[in-house]
Amino acid sequence: MAASLDALDYDLRAAALSLDQAVHASGLQGRFTSTLRTHAEQTRLYRRWLQGMSPLPAAPPGQSAHEYGLAFDYLVTPQEYTRDVASFAIAELGLAWSEKDFVHYEIPGASAWAAAQPTDANPSLRAQAANIGVGLLPGPAGVVATVGGAVQGTPLIVDVPPLWKWTWQDLLDPQGFFHILSWLK
Repeated sequence: MAASLDALDYDLRAAALSLDQAVHASGLQGRFTSTLRTHAEQTRLYRRWLQGMSPLPAAPPGQSAHEYGLAFDYLVTPQEYTRDVASFAIAELGLAWSEKDFVHYEIPGASAWAAAQPTDANPSLRAQAANIGVGLLPGPAGVVATVGGAVQGTPLIVDVPPLWKWTWQDLLDPQGFFHILSWLK
């Protein structure tokens, strides 16, 4: 399973790096164990969980925040400091955490949003967006796309059709900043 922060949402990646720095600065050890997951990786984890082979829950394939780059798993050692680290992540970094999946950190609401996606959703959308510097977050009108740094994270609302059928068009403004998503019906 990949543990690279590169494909995470832009803001989540910054929070993950800050969390890791704070953990190590405190004298604890921390390790990213999972970030963006492929559909196949999520399927494997979900099957293991259903078979009772994993104590940690796993969402059905296509409905995990990990598949959209909106979550990461982070293991703290010694483990008895996990709640302290989570408290810091919630209060200082604005992340969400749950004791039932004690390694899982995410953008608040990401799991609920991912769980609402159809099982045939295209999880590679988030990964491909990350490759061009666009952050995708759940939003009231579909997905909020933020262009990291280029326009100070200004949100762009992108309507997402139910089946997530899409193509990319790299349409740049005169300064070369925006990448616009173009959706097929």
